[in-house]
Amino acid sequence: MTRREFSELLAKKVLIFDGAYGTELYRKNFFVNTNYDNLNLTNPDVISSICQAYVEAGADVLTTNTYSANALHLGRFGLAENMEKINSSAVALARKAAAGKPEILIAGSIGPVPQDSGKSEAVEALQKQLDILLKSGADLIIFETISNLDDFENILALTIPEETAWVASFAFDEEAKLFDGTDFSAVKKRLASTAVPPAAFGINCGTGPDATFEAMQKIVKDIDLPLIIQPGAGVPKKVDNRFMPMTTPEYFT
Repeated sequence: MTRREFSELLAKKVLIFDGAYGTELYRKNFFVNTNYDNLNLTNPDVISSICQAYVEAGADVLTTNTYSANALHLGRFGLAENMEKINSSAVALARKAAAGKPEILIAGSIGPVPQDSGKSEAVEALQKQLDILLKSGADLIIFETISNLDDFENILALTIPEETAWVASFAFDEEAKLFDGTDFSAVKKRLASTAVPPAAFGINCGTGPDATFEAMQKIVKDIDLPLIIQPGAGVPKKVDNRFMPMTTPEYFT
């Protein structure tokens, strides 16, 4: 799918994206000492079942289980040499779950590299992951949870094929600022200089649907790209010295 085709599709209808992998895998007793991306190879049936559940829930877009599947993250688990297999398998598993429903799109997920990575090695790792996801047949690419300007600059340094449909998705707080204090206006200014502009602008993760909603209200007035909003469920709040999760499904909706 080209950038123009994806933009036109977003202009015609609301697309429903899937949800997270991490929380679903944790619920299935894969704890945080597990490399979740490598489960594409070691437990493909589990990944398939999550993809299938999102299809049955009505998702129009399935995101690949590749958020941290770059060589720098995988290298910390001794898995860097499996990077290509992990990414290509993720696309294949999502595509299999969407079998018989050609209208469902597959979005290749790319998250940030480790924060202590050097600039050149970060760009190299992201470029390799991007190339493999596209080669494996992802319909579009979504760079997720961009939380600081350095992460965004790494993405801007990539060579993205001209017709690629891609999304830049940021973790803004309620003031439409990134975790390093960069505000939306600075992000927009840098975005204007991209050789291959994104097909859509995203807000994801963050501190919950209320903060994401506040950020969206500030951003929607000042951007001409389609918006993709994917809030996290938030963090527990302190109530009478108790820490309680406040985001029920009804509140989230």
